[in-house]
Amino acid sequence: MYAVLLMAASHYCIMYPSQKAVIDLLHLKARALSEINAALMDPKRAVSDAVIGAVVKMAAYESIFGDTDAFSSHMKGVQMMLKLRGGLSSLGLNGLLERMLVWIDLNASHLVGLKPLLGGEVFPTKVVFAAPDPYHFAGVA
Repeated sequence: MYAVLLMAASHYCIMYPSQKAVIDLLHLKARALSEINAALMDPKRAVSDAVIGAVVKMAAYESIFGDTDAFSSHMKGVQMMLKLRGGLSSLGLNGLLERMLVWIDLNASHLVGLKPLLGGEVFPTKVVFAAPDPYHFAGVA
């Protein structure tokens, strides 16, 4: 939840710069990371749909508002979680989470100038997107 809140608050601060002083984005980011780290310490939650979704959302955030190194770190974590979980096809929500991960990976990788990590031999998927859509992904259009 905090990863989603961080993304929304960051977009809000761009749209309404005067509100940036009211919203503590660093606190939201720290809280999101803290909640993810706490979940990773719990073997029952560590590779759950919710935690994988939170980590990939943080990767998306870093690709839009942060930096390439932080994005890469989050995506390496997603890869490790997927290996433990059994691949993209093991994700829940009737394929929605798999589509979300592939979409984020494709677009976020494009934004930071890296190759996507999902959808190849190591993490095969049936999900195919014609091309990245960075404006829609970043909420610009």
